Amino acid sequence: MWQDLERRIRNIASNRWNCNATTETIAGVKCDCVLKPQPDEWIIVEITEESSLEKVRTDIAKLVTVKQSLFMNNVFARCYFVMKNTPTDSMRAAGDAQKIFVRSAEEFQNEYFQYSNYVYTRKKKQFGSLINIETGEPESNIYIDVSYSNLKTGKDLSIDEIINLLKSGKKVILKGDFGLGKSRCVKQIFDILTQDVVRSPYTIAINLREHWGAKRALEILNRHFSELGLDAQNFIKTYEQPNTIYLLDGFDEIGTQSWSSDPRKMQHLREISVCALKDLVGQVQGGVLITGREYYFNSDAEMLSSLGLSSSQTILLECHQEFTDTQLLKFIAQNIPATDAEKALSSLPAWFPKRPIVIQLLLKYASDIFTIDYALEDICSFWHALLSKICEREARIYPTLNPEIIKNVLLYLADRTRSNSGNTGPISQSDLSDAFESAAGFRPNDESSIMLQRLPSLGRISADSPDRQFWDSFILNGLRAENIIQLSKSWNSSMLNIAWKCPLDLTGLHIISEYIKKDAKRIDLFISIARNASSSENKILASDIVSALCLLDTEYIDFQDLFITDAHFSYLSFEGKEINRLSISNSCIERINLTNSKFTDQVQIRDCIISTIYGISSIESVPSQIIDCDIDNYEALATTTLIKRANLSLSQKLLVDMLQKIFFQPGAGRKEAALLRGMGVSANKPLGERILRKLMDENFVTRHKGDEGYIYKAQRSQTGRVKKIMTDLTLSNDPLWKYISSLSK
Repeated sequence: MWQDLERRIRNIASNRWNCNATTETIAGVKCDCVLKPQPDEWIIVEITEESSLEKVRTDIAKLVTVKQSLFMNNVFARCYFVMKNTPTDSMRAAGDAQKIFVRSAEEFQNEYFQYSNYVYTRKKKQFGSLINIETGEPESNIYIDVSYSNLKTGKDLSIDEIINLLKSGKKVILKGDFGLGKSRCVKQIFDILTQDVVRSPYTIAINLREHWGAKRALEILNRHFSELGLDAQNFIKTYEQPNTIYLLDGFDEIGTQSWSSDPRKMQHLREISVCALKDLVGQVQGGVLITGREYYFNSDAEMLSSLGLSSSQTILLECHQEFTDTQLLKFIAQNIPATDAEKALSSLPAWFPKRPIVIQLLLKYASDIFTIDYALEDICSFWHALLSKICEREARIYPTLNPEIIKNVLLYLADRTRSNSGNTGPISQSDLSDAFESAAGFRPNDESSIMLQRLPSLGRISADSPDRQFWDSFILNGLRAENIIQLSKSWNSSMLNIAWKCPLDLTGLHIISEYIKKDAKRIDLFISIARNASSSENKILASDIVSALCLLDTEYIDFQDLFITDAHFSYLSFEGKEINRLSISNSCIERINLTNSKFTDQVQIRDCIISTIYGISSIESVPSQIIDCDIDNYEALATTTLIKRANLSLSQKLLVDMLQKIFFQPGAGRKEAALLRGMGVSANKPLGERILRKLMDENFVTRHKGDEGYIYKAQRSQTGRVKKIMTDLTLSNDPLWKYISSLSK
């Protein structure tokens, strides 16, 4: 560390006086740093690690001897005594008496380049997209340590390991899509490296999106310092030297100046847009970290070529898609100190995306996100808030575009993927251009072009293809659900002429279901849409609506003689429901839940391919309304039917049924009424309530107040223990099982 400081001071002196620093012995005194800007004008710099007054006085006496000796030889010497720490008034006075400048290392540095001022000013500014989503101000949430995957070795690297690579002069590229923490990584590295502004390398953190149109490295640097209100003149003299680390955030945000549907032309435009970045990276000798969205370039080869780097000299890193449970617990605990982190985590529904940007959004979306008053149960409200915040965030980056245009572009593209057998894509360059024109009314140009290249949740379809695809299923299915919701508000018959190939997943179905739930009148409206769709080319629109309606928290659904054929259902749940006047034929049903369901005689499922039936143990138990269907799997683990048949006591049956519903059946939580339904517990309500209290006392479940009574959610940390209880049953030695078993004795 001392050698680093000594080198820093010698380097500063050399640049300050524009000459080489040498070590010389003058008048019997060994001088650390001697500079000769003029034959008769020398600069002598003494560098010391010690900070005692006695040491200062001794070294000042030596410098006086040097000055006098040089003066006798017609050389005027200006002498500096540079020490590690801030000198006391007595130390400065000792130097002043002999016309010797006593400075701390930081003071000496700042007389040339005010680095400490740069660090202070830079920390007050925004780092990339790291902003408070609500206010647009720089984000102040406490970050946690996460790791980043090395794409060559497959190993994870910590922040400290990345810093060591940068200190050794390595070039590092960190890729990751929207909201995965690239800018947070940059800020964390900057904060660590600038804890000691004297000994650590100069660290310059640049938001590349502020440098549209730059052609050379010096344009980036001059603009960067100018926007901070600082003078870059002295720094620029030495910007390429090894003692400087550059953190360059957002190569995808630096922009292209035009748009083309021709992939080859777009590649050329991307290369032009980063030419100043290429110039900077090519000149600097120190370490460089460059970040950008995963699929801005069509391949890693294009990315490296555009940035002037080779595969052998570059470390390629990638952000992980989600927090681990451990990381999420730590994040919650650090950012919401009053919250029980484990309880908060257990309260999150299964659909909840554990992505950093979503977690940050939630922290701003409600004053206490994990209280019962917050409707995490309502995925529809959550989705609309998330979509709004995403579009607002992108619009802040490109102020000429409003959030509604960005939203409609995403909706258009999500709808377009429905007709592709690949489900998530491909999305061509022409599709992107068409989407923008549909949303904005004119063809994309300037800022709009780069927005299209970096749309949230879109990624490259392959290493050598310019086409894109949706990589975030939560966002994709949310957008698809939103399109159906918009259709219910403003009917567009052209939707019926499109043969969708990809059904909604459970996320999208829950969003529509929650939307319908908010107004009972919507049930008839959506059944009407399904009826129109069932007789059109768009059969999957009909199946999506039926699947969403089946997720409503009701015991009876009348589908009003709805007939659906040649459709595709991702998940169809009749659990705990009586279904009437519905016919499904010649369709694909990936999963169907028949647990505690009831069909009237006016229900028929015929000639369908069913991958998995839940709640049915074998073909013998299949309801008579399911006719001539090919069924691949029966999933009967701990179903209500089997529990009833098992040689278990009532309390044991109740426990297993409750655990199955809370931990293993789809959904975010279970109402108390649903937990007590199906086992004849109404006559044993006190027993059922006693079991629920025990589950809460033993931290298996948490109870929350819902709109219609209490809701029970799984404590996910107990999932392994629950699985073992469900497997062992009467052979279980678990204390919970033993206690519950004793209740029937």
